[in-house]
Amino acid sequence: MKTFFLNGKWECAIDRKDVGEIKKYFGASKEFKSAKTMNIPSNWQVAGLDDYSGTVWFKKEFVGIDIKDDEDALLQFSGVDYFAKVWLNGKYLGEHEGYFQPFEVNITKGRKKTGKNTLVVKVSSPAEPVGKNAWPHRKRLIKGVFGHHDVRPGSWHEKLGQTKGTGGIWNDVRILICKKVRISGIKVSPKLKNNYKAADISLEVFAENTTSSNVKADAFIEVADSKGKIVERLQSSFVVRPGVNVFNATVKIKNPRLWWPWEMGAQDLYSIKIQLADEKSGEKLSLADQRFGIREIKIGKNKAWTINGKRIFVRGSNIIPEEYLSTYSIERIKKDAALIKEANCNAVRVHAHVNRKELYDALDEAGIMVWQDFALQWEYVDSPEFKEQAVKQIRDMVNLLHNNPCVVLWCCHNEPVVTSKELDEVMAMAVKQEDSTRAVIKSSDFNEHPYPGWFWGHYRYFMSLIGKPFPSEFGAQALPCEATLKKMFAKKDLWPPNWLKWAYRDFVYEQTFHIAGIRQGKSLKEFIENSQNYQSDLIKFSVETYRRQKWSQITGIFHFMLLEPWPAISYSVTDYFRNRKKGFFTLKKSFQPVVVTASLQRRSYGLGRKIEGQFWIVNDYCRDLKDAKIVFSIKRKNRTLHRFATVKIDVPKDCCKELTNAVYSYTKGLEIPLKLRTGPAELIADVFDSKGKLISSNSEEMDLVKIPKGTELFNAEFLWE
Repeated sequence: MKTFFLNGKWECAIDRKDVGEIKKYFGASKEFKSAKTMNIPSNWQVAGLDDYSGTVWFKKEFVGIDIKDDEDALLQFSGVDYFAKVWLNGKYLGEHEGYFQPFEVNITKGRKKTGKNTLVVKVSSPAEPVGKNAWPHRKRLIKGVFGHHDVRPGSWHEKLGQTKGTGGIWNDVRILICKKVRISGIKVSPKLKNNYKAADISLEVFAENTTSSNVKADAFIEVADSKGKIVERLQSSFVVRPGVNVFNATVKIKNPRLWWPWEMGAQDLYSIKIQLADEKSGEKLSLADQRFGIREIKIGKNKAWTINGKRIFVRGSNIIPEEYLSTYSIERIKKDAALIKEANCNAVRVHAHVNRKELYDALDEAGIMVWQDFALQWEYVDSPEFKEQAVKQIRDMVNLLHNNPCVVLWCCHNEPVVTSKELDEVMAMAVKQEDSTRAVIKSSDFNEHPYPGWFWGHYRYFMSLIGKPFPSEFGAQALPCEATLKKMFAKKDLWPPNWLKWAYRDFVYEQTFHIAGIRQGKSLKEFIENSQNYQSDLIKFSVETYRRQKWSQITGIFHFMLLEPWPAISYSVTDYFRNRKKGFFTLKKSFQPVVVTASLQRRSYGLGRKIEGQFWIVNDYCRDLKDAKIVFSIKRKNRTLHRFATVKIDVPKDCCKELTNAVYSYTKGLEIPLKLRTGPAELIADVFDSKGKLISSNSEEMDLVKIPKGTELFNAEFLWE
């Protein structure tokens, strides 16, 4: 096989009235004589058409392709948003709908062997009609968060919520020269058996034959481990009939090396190679390879996740990493995978969209589990045509990501309305037909998306464990740092804030001031600090409250959210440039696999007094912590650490254990040293393993105050003693 990329400069012509087909832009049209150029791949919004929704025609000329009689030339698109029609040398070849799926057309007959070939692609990414019985309540395009969401440009505003769309040829375009009989895909479905000491690897091999005759072929299958060692070989014979064929085979592997989330084990990945050869002549027809992981996934009572027979408490966050997939480079993807792990997340929810395939490959390598949403967000038109298209595209999603072991769960729809009930049911059935190895849920509903302290009430309502047993969204907004805000706004709009400009970048005024009660302050710096402090406080309270009920009432959590998709003011704990907000470091602390959490009875404590409260230790590791040591310290800002209490304890694996009695029996109370000075301080709980290695550190903010001499005699606690 040979591959020729067509990336680079393409001519482009804007077709605002969508008359290009009538005027035959695909032929010798004058429109392209004065056309501009655009680098492909690219979303056109980041290539000069900043706020355009509609149709753009693209043209690329390439030299003639001379191929052998037993070969085909395939034109492959890795991603076009959203409608695409393709012509080669004036001849119509095919069309496609959807933004995330690869697709191809056969250009064997339409190509020129010599001279120039002219490829023309019509791409339409329109804004949806606005008004009654239209957007946003009856959407027609399956684009999820890229079409309608409160963290995209314009938020969910009826007139502005579709600005800065995501159209274009955003991923690679290539020509593949291959045999007329070829392997076009491999689906790998591992099944563990014999107490995880063996695995049956079921293969679905997709073979295409563009001739008019049957071809008898031998398939030589090799499976290699992560170090390249061949662990199994298999030979099988097929009759490849004209058209698309699906063949099944099973490879057996002894003592398989399993894929684990990062905190539970290694991320061993296997590769499979299939060589297809003509049975009579032995001529090699096609070679295909595929990476996969071996693991078993189950979701049981109260939505608890189990992997390879071991349950795992999910510490996750929702992600929408990038508004424009063309700019989401491999380098950025790898940095984001490292950042996710830095935040101590063992899982992410790819929120209401399908991302680049490279992201899932990176999450495989990082050992981060994925809850994968389909690209449906809120409401859509209720029609047979839409249902048919949704089912087709959700099948495409499953087949695209099927071999990525990181994907644990398929979710068909985020926050649907009642009219979507039948649609979600049909989609769930389609997913189960494509993939029997993973769990499927019809939707992620509002009842598991609690937002106390932001959309209503106070964040202390998290004490009721709202959203249990598996809350999959909760959080609050926070302003990014001053440097990022200065990149986002003109000086006149930044301070004092131009609230309309801020609202376009997703800032919500009412929730910030009237529900959360965040103070604007007298300066931008003060406003940023107040905003980030509030988000941090809410995250700490909610996450640690949930984790204290591990397995008793809560089986996992997904915070909202980790990564900002564009320069906005939103729920993310990092900004678009990946500068960490205070909430990121709070989430990182609260998400430590081992962590001590506290519920103090009050914020202010007098010098010499005892710290009152409850204490817990959470251990998410699959191993006991024996002879662990918890050291309590107090530290004032920029001052020396004062250690004043130590607790020795054994912590069982995979548990949450209350420490309150142990703390007070070992320390005779946490008494604040009299020698400390008053002011803001932190109560720090460091956890050391049996070898003295620091494995966790968490803190609680407090104020140290002085008690007037003699008044301690009237303190109730003193009298009880």
